[in-house]
Formats: sequence, structure tokens, C-alpha cells
Amino acid sequence: MDGSQVDILIDIDCTSALMPKAYYDKHTILHSLPKYDTLVKNIVVGSGQLLPVYFAIPVPLRMGEHTFQCFTLVADVSNQCDFVIGLKEMFELEVLLDTQEQVLKYINRSALVLPWEDIEIPPGKSTQVTFEVIFPEELSGYATYKWTFGAANIFLSKVRVLRNHFQYTIENLTSNETLKLKKYEACGVVDARCLGFFKIPYKRLEASLLGHYTFLEARQVQQTIQHIQQTNPHSFQRASTSQSPQDPYPWLAPDDERRTMSDTQILDTYVDLSQSKLNRSQKKKVRKLLHSYK
Repeated sequence: MDGSQVDILIDIDCTSALMPKAYYDKHTILHSLPKYDTLVKNIVVGSGQLLPVYFAIPVPLRMGEHTFQCFTLVADVSNQCDFVIGLKEMFELEVLLDTQEQVLKYINRSALVLPWEDIEIPPGKSTQVTFEVIFPEELSGYATYKWTFGAANIFLSKVRVLRNHFQYTIENLTSNETLKLKKYEACGVVDARCLGFFKIPYKRLEASLLGHYTFLEARQVQQTIQHIQQTNPHSFQRASTSQSPQDPYPWLAPDDERRTMSDTQILDTYVDLSQSKLNRSQKKKVRKLLHSYK
């Protein structure tokens, strides 16, 4: 957003992108991003501690030649790093993780969009603007254009990209400010992942599957979950009980016998060596190692 560098932790065991609340509070430019409520109210970290989640924000990140937007949970996590990329983002960002070379590689990404020339749009007027899509390879086809920079309102639209260029009509909805688009300033992104998606129109896909499936909007999914919670609260009882801040073992069911067992008892009970090819002496040695490093 302002070119600030961010220390990022790549954590494949983390299920979502995270940002420390302290980092969010410190960088006021993040406060201009829209806040979204989330069904996730708490997260469990590796130590078993339950930490509160406040809200989610769409964070724009620039890594290498690619620009990303990560929906990030702002939570009371440690501020030893500024940002955590989890498994969900690894999948969505199409990441290839080379652990031997310790390198992250991205295949198809969202590409920055720049105006082809300086443009000034008077209040209440509209102008057709030619945009250039900045990408390492040539792009052509229908894609989703997301207007995210240089305007107060974020919107999505389908555009036809031809050799990394497309035209789009921009309307200045203000009543007293001239909208200025500069040639070298990004004002949005094109999602390169969806170039092949529009070969099959969504309406045709929906119509062909309508006899077997019901398509819900995000709002309807939320309403369905709330309806289930109200009509059958017992279906959520275990989850709510296990997420109690006072619960030292939130990952275990309330009636799990391991709650009252010691580490040694759990190892002896749940680690079964009866089918192994080890002899008695070797099994004893394995047990001793397990007890030593429990």
C-alpha cells in the first residue's frame, strides 16, 4: 500500500494468513482497508493456547514480480514477525515450495494494472482508458479486473485482455474532485488465474448443474449456518466447549480419556508396537526413547 517492507513467516501448519494486532495498530495505513467479520473467533497455536481473532482484512502484498491480496485474520498472535502466510494462502497463491533450495515459486498470479498514459477525468464524467497488464509472459483472454488502487471504491469487472492490454470505461463518481490516473501508478490488478475460466460461462455451468445442486451466495451460506445453530445448537456444542479459554486441551473432546492421563500413559496406551518386527529388547529401547523425548 505504501511500499513498506514486511517480515513474512511461511507456516505450512497454519491454516490461514495471520497478522498480529500490535502490527495492525502500529501501521495506521492498514486502517483504511475494509474490515470483515469472521466465523473464526479464536485460533489454537502450537502450544495449545487459545488466542482471540478480531476481524479479517484484505492485505495487498508485493512479492517478487507478483502482487497478491490475502484475506488476513488480525489476532493476538506474537509480533515476532509482521505477517504469516498459511496453508490456505499457499494453495490459493499457487505456490511451489522447494524445501531443498529454500525457495518459493509462483506460477500464475494477479498482475498489476497501469494506465497506458496520464488521464484526468472531471467530476461526473467517464472516459475509456487503455490499461497495460504487467506480467512476465504475454496474456490474452477474458479475466477479472479488480480496481483496488487510486479510488475509494473497490469493484470487480470482467475484461478482455489482448496481448497484456485492455480497455475499460472509468467513471468519476465524485462531485468536486478530478480523478487523476498516472501512467506509472498501479490502479488495480488482473487475476491471471481466471483466464481459462470464462471459456465456460458461469450461467451455463450453473444451468447444467442446477438439477443436482443449489448455488448459494456468501450471504446465504452465513444465513444457513445461523439457521443450523438456532435449530440444532447441540451440533455446535462440542466445538464451543472445546474452544473455551479455560480449557487446557481445546483440541480434545470433553469426554476424551487423554484429559486425565499423563504423557507416559498416553504413549504406552496409544503407541502399539505389537505388529512391529522389533524384538522385545528393541521394543523396550523404543519405549525408552519415546519417554525421553515426550
